[in-house]
Amino acid sequence: MPLLHYCQPPGDRQLPRALQPLHDDPLSAGRAPHLHDGRLGYVMGSAVSHSADCELDDYPWVEVSIIEAGELQLEWTGGALQLKAGDAFVLPRGLSCRWHHSGELRRLFMAFPGRASEGPMPQVPLLLDPAAVREPSPPPAASVLLSPEPTATGCDLFESGGGALRVGMWECTAYTRKAVSNPHCELMLLYTGAVTLTVEGDASCQVNAGEAVLVPADTPMAWDSRETVRKLYCILR
Repeated sequence: MPLLHYCQPPGDRQLPRALQPLHDDPLSAGRAPHLHDGRLGYVMGSAVSHSADCELDDYPWVEVSIIEAGELQLEWTGGALQLKAGDAFVLPRGLSCRWHHSGELRRLFMAFPGRASEGPMPQVPLLLDPAAVREPSPPPAASVLLSPEPTATGCDLFESGGGALRVGMWECTAYTRKAVSNPHCELMLLYTGAVTLTVEGDASCQVNAGEAVLVPADTPMAWDSRETVRKLYCILR
């Protein structure tokens, strides 16, 4: 399955259209699903909406969103969150809040109507901080490296479904590795650096800072970065 590259500018994107909708979706307006994986239980896509003001009551699933343009205000009892372009956040299952914005709002979303939305949940939205404190993280296995071993740090910021879904931050110095196929899918948003991803039998894809890419499960992909990369990861097993 090919990568879904959310390149800049958006007009250059070449993305498929998934036919599977999100049922009973309180944020259905303007959604464009690009991939539905029924086995792992997620929908990846983008959304464009204009001047919304609605109450979300007992949100039906976990959803990770990345604001690409516009501003969004979330308000709940005892708190509020003002989101802008470049921000990434989690809507937990069961959330009740006011969702409102004026003007155009463009965002990417990864919704998890499957088992990733099971288990204990926070009661409020979660802003994903790219500057969160990270701990040393294992580098890629020596058996797949085509360059000297890099140095990596990372941290989990959210998990659900008994660990099926993990969302966090990761930073790694430059390295090159051969194609590896993983049983999990991963959404990445690059904050710094750039990486060239190559899928066997497909064209290479350069992902730059400010761009996102979805790597579907079981996709044999090689990695080549020439500078330090910091990214948001959203991994579903």
